[in-house]
Amino acid sequence: MGFVGLTIAGVLVYVITQLSLPTWSLLACSFPLFLGAEGFLQGYFKFCAGFAARSIFDFSGSSNEKGKVTDKEAHNLDMRKAMRINLYSFVTAAVVTTIIYLAGAV
Repeated sequence: MGFVGLTIAGVLVYVITQLSLPTWSLLACSFPLFLGAEGFLQGYFKFCAGFAARSIFDFSGSSNEKGKVTDKEAHNLDMRKAMRINLYSFVTAAVVTTIIYLAGAV
């Protein structure tokens, strides 16, 4: 998801600048940037926010262990970590989008 989001954002910026579309059009890259940041941050933290939301776990990469998170406290901790990743992704996308927008306005 990380590379895909960044690639889509890069293509959007390229197309928008090549077609001389209005500068505000560059704001369209914010969602792909969010997806890109989300993918890279999940990889960095080795944690899937989607799994947390569904109360599941999958350690198949290390121990072939898969299952459902049944402990409420563990699920709450997982959700807090997922929300933190979402927040970091949002802030990252906002900052990068702002930089792209300001660079395009020059």
